[in-house]
Amino acid sequence: MAFPSLIVLIAIVTVLEPTLINVTLALGIMVVPSYARLVRANAMSFAGREFVTAARSLGAGETRIMLREVAPNIVAPVLSYSFMLVAVLIVAEASLSYLGLSIPRPEPTWGNMISAGQSDFERYPGLVGIPAIVLFLTVLSFNQLGEAAGRKWSPGAAKI
Repeated sequence: MAFPSLIVLIAIVTVLEPTLINVTLALGIMVVPSYARLVRANAMSFAGREFVTAARSLGAGETRIMLREVAPNIVAPVLSYSFMLVAVLIVAEASLSYLGLSIPRPEPTWGNMISAGQSDFERYPGLVGIPAIVLFLTVLSFNQLGEAAGRKWSPGAAKI
């Protein structure tokens, strides 16, 4: 996590051949540390709670505690974070495609479409504008879904 993730992504994609599988693999490698950190932090916060102590005192094993007590409580934050991370991954792939480091043309990616329309931008601004607007709206939608899910599933959001 010490290196900027986009730099690591560019390095991985540059070393590997830019195919769909390799770009997907590189994007997956980019998000593993943040997921691991989120899951660990949430698991550690629930590990000392009373219901875990009660389950342990009733004789539940570590696997049962992990699967029945801790895991259901960390699913909501992980799902909420996943929506926001999808938006980040979409922008990362579009950035790589725009730079020519991702899936090569003629595959239709947003970065490829924006890059292809750049030469005719003055005559046909829609060639760049439409993919850019759709990219923006998609990323905004995933961010809004993630924030709404976080508000809905957060423990403080429960109504009394």
